[in-house]
Amino acid sequence: MVKLKDTGERLIPEGHNQTLTYGEHISRYISVLELCRGKLVADIASGSGYGTKMIASVAESVIGIDYSDAAIKYSSKNYISKNIQYKVADATKTGLKDSSVDVVVSLETIEHLSDPSLFILEVKRILKKDGIFIVSTPNDAEFMDGNEFHIHDFNFNELQTLISQNFKKNKYYFQGTWFSTGIFDETDFTHLDNKKVVNNKTFQQSPSTAIYFIAVASDNNEQSLDLVCNNVLSDIWSTKRSIEDGKRAEEGINEYKKVITSTEKQLHNIEKELSRVQQEARIINNSPEMRIGRKIAKPLRAIKRKVKK
Repeated sequence: MVKLKDTGERLIPEGHNQTLTYGEHISRYISVLELCRGKLVADIASGSGYGTKMIASVAESVIGIDYSDAAIKYSSKNYISKNIQYKVADATKTGLKDSSVDVVVSLETIEHLSDPSLFILEVKRILKKDGIFIVSTPNDAEFMDGNEFHIHDFNFNELQTLISQNFKKNKYYFQGTWFSTGIFDETDFTHLDNKKVVNNKTFQQSPSTAIYFIAVASDNNEQSLDLVCNNVLSDIWSTKRSIEDGKRAEEGINEYKKVITSTEKQLHNIEKELSRVQQEARIINNSPEMRIGRKIAKPLRAIKRKVKK
């Protein structure tokens, strides 16, 4: 994943659309479009702006908010539209007016914040009474460890508690990643975008194994909270390429094993030589000559101390 200078994890789509990470992001943005249609939307943590531009294709207007000046400058140059405004601001202090937006979209944000409750309060402040809040976050049980930008990864109960304590109505969705196989005609196989694919699953799966959770919430019990369920084909997989990659990986592992074996042999020789030198030092230290030398040295040191006085 390419990074903009000083912007953390923000994804730059150009040249990276054939990646799983990009596909995951696009799938999330596709899911929110119908709830944003004709609405005033705030996209908080808008990153490089490609998702904000997607929302703008259906919304009345969108404001993309990100704390990074570099990200906002990139967005303002590359993902512009008459109904988009970009703004540098913190997620907990957006600077927007009270009750000014219909929908707040904040995808993969809450895990980066030191105090998520302050963020929720800000969302509640800027949302209209019947507004909708859409938030996604990684599943702590399934997401890879060691992401330096994540302050806290949520489990489902934690996210559910946070949302239900602050909104009267809520609904949850689960995002996963699978191998898939598809059949297309030549045009659809070649072209970038296709919305005619029929999706089917051949197995059951527990929500606890989802990689991401998505919560949709509102204080209006009559508000629809339905996301668009979708599947994004984001990378090519082939048996042949997979086998070849596996062989190359195995060859690399074997080379590392050779280096490790050689290093271990050198270390053994060094330890052996060190042991020999230590043994010689003990022999010399216990020799008659050394004992005589120590006996002579003791009165000499006493004389030296007297001379100094």
